[in-house]
Amino acid sequence: VLNKEEAFQILSFFNKIKKEKLEKERKFGKVKSIIHTNHKNKKFLAVGNTLYFSEKWKTFPDFLFEFVWRIFGKEWYDTESAKNINAQNEILKWFNKSLEFSETQIPNEDSLIVANPNGFTSAYILFAYDLFTVLNNNFNIDPLIKRLKDKIQFQGARYELFCLAACIRGGFKITLENEKDPSSKHVEFKITDPDTNLTFSVEAKSKHRSGMLGQPGDIIPDEKIRVGKITQLINNAVSKDEKHPLIIFLEFNLPPPYADFV
Repeated sequence: VLNKEEAFQILSFFNKIKKEKLEKERKFGKVKSIIHTNHKNKKFLAVGNTLYFSEKWKTFPDFLFEFVWRIFGKEWYDTESAKNINAQNEILKWFNKSLEFSETQIPNEDSLIVANPNGFTSAYILFAYDLFTVLNNNFNIDPLIKRLKDKIQFQGARYELFCLAACIRGGFKITLENEKDPSSKHVEFKITDPDTNLTFSVEAKSKHRSGMLGQPGDIIPDEKIRVGKITQLINNAVSKDEKHPLIIFLEFNLPPPYADFV
């Protein structure tokens, strides 16, 4: 039998564990923890069933900066780097701009760069983190990675990756579609709520803008932007014959001051 002091200590311990778990979910969502360790001057980090390591990594962002190229491959990276900057994939542009930004920062006493990231750096790191989130939860997304490598398909694939990572963080059970099955149109994926066991189909639609995010044509000035084609995107999403309720993620691809126009 426990006395009052012992019971209080045990309850305090479990309340602390519960609080830490809730705080972790608040920050990162319901995802697998980042598993990492240091050994013989190397940092080791697990992604799903694969172990990565490097002598250069000191922080998790250090890993993320290199992780994309570990997944996409050196051959693809070298091929894209050899292209004219206008023909390069957006990922490589973000990466190079991120390097330029880091070179303007002064490292601290621990030789670490601590700074608020600019837009290019944020875009690259968030992309790498979404990729890590999906792969760390053991999803095979080879068809999606193939589309991400394609300059023209990148925008839609990037938004689909974001939606998939967001649903994983939300704690939903994910079922990927078999894109090789030509018998019907496919939604991006299905999600099941573990609390209610309700299943939903998910579509991710991103509005293209001329000259932006790898799309051909000249960039249209913000003041001349017209929303347009939003209904077309929605109609395309609902045209798929699905037996489950449909959730549509819709990216308008507009600067914040124009959001009220939608």
